[in-house]
Amino acid sequence: MQRVAYTTRWVVGSPRLASALSLAATLVFATGAAAAAARSHNGPSAPGPVFQVAEAAEARPASPRPAASRASARPRARPKAKPRPAARIPARQFLRGWAYWAPRIRQCESSGNYRAESPTTSASGAYQILDGTWQGHFGVPHASDASPAQQDQAAEELYRQRGTVLWAASAPCWRA
Repeated sequence: MQRVAYTTRWVVGSPRLASALSLAATLVFATGAAAAAARSHNGPSAPGPVFQVAEAAEARPASPRPAASRASARPRARPKAKPRPAARIPARQFLRGWAYWAPRIRQCESSGNYRAESPTTSASGAYQILDGTWQGHFGVPHASDASPAQQDQAAEELYRQRGTVLWAASAPCWRA
C-alpha cells in the first residue's frame, strides 16, 4: 500500500508525467468518441465493435513524433470498413477431418434426424443449418427438405469453409 501511495504522490507531483497521462486519457476519449460518431453515422448495421479503434490504438507502438506535435495533430477521417477476413480455423479441427466430426455433430444437433426442425429458429435438418446459411441449396428452401446426402454434402462444404464454428453452441456435446 505504501508503494501505491508513493507512486501516486510522485505522479501527481510530476508536471511532465501528469501532462503525458492527461494526453493519453484525451487520446483514448477522442478515439472512443470518433468510433461512436462513425458508428452512428454509418447506422446500426456498421460492421465491427464500437471500441475496435480504441483497441487498435492500444496495440500500436508509440509514435516517434514528439508529444507536442501529436497533441496538435487532427484526427484523420476513418476509412471505409473493409470486409473482415474469415476467422482462422484452428488446424486441430482438420486433424481428424469431417468424417470424424460429422456423426458427432449430427447426433448432438438432431439425434440423427434429417427431418428435424427447430421450434425457435429457422434451423432444420440433421445439422440444424439456418435458412440464411442454407440459402436455397439444391433448390429447396430448408435443409430439412433436402435429401440426407444433400444435407451431408452441404454440411461438409460449410465445414471446409468455416470449420466447426457453425455448431459451436452444441460443442460441449460433440467434443465429449
